[in-house]
Amino acid sequence: MAGTHDLQLGRETIHALVHDSAKDKQIKVPQYDKSAYDGKGDRKPSDKWKTIEGKLDLLVVEGWMLGYEAVPEDDPALAKYGEAMKEVNK
Repeated sequence: MAGTHDLQLGRETIHALVHDSAKDKQIKVPQYDKSAYDGKGDRKPSDKWKTIEGKLDLLVVEGWMLGYEAVPEDDPALAKYGEAMKEVNK
C-alpha cells in the first residue's frame, strides 16, 4: 500500500544490485507475500528472499500503485484500509 514502503531497504537493495552485482557478490532481494495477513500482504522473512549472484544487465523496479489517484474521503473502499490509507489518500 502506498506510504508503507521501507524506503531505506529499497535504497540499500537497489544500490547493492547496481554496484555489488558487478563484484560478483551475493545479494539478498526482498520478497513479498500477498497472501499474508488475509490478503493485505507483507514482506517475507529475510531467510526466504531470493539471492542474486553475478553482474546484472538490467534492473526493473515495478510499482503496482503507480498512477494512484486519490478518492473522495467518504469512499467506503478507503475506509476498509484504515487510518493510514486516509493519510496516503490526501
